[in-house]
Amino acid sequence: MNYLLPVPPKGIDNAVNNDAVLLFDNEEEVRVYTDKLKQLPGSHKKIGNEIINAIMRLVPSLKAKSPTL
Repeated sequence: MNYLLPVPPKGIDNAVNNDAVLLFDNEEEVRVYTDKLKQLPGSHKKIGNEIINAIMRLVPSLKAKSPTL
């Protein structure tokens, strides 16, 4: 299924256990990426929210810095 998701600035790597690894240089890039995910329309919004939730579990400092996440 193609969700037409935005690609992170440094791309995606699947070398770790065939999991998709989103690549970023810093938290600002992550913040911009999550903002793009929030703008996904209709049925794509659910997968975007799931990715945002996964990012927030891995980078909890983003939530403390941004009340919109």
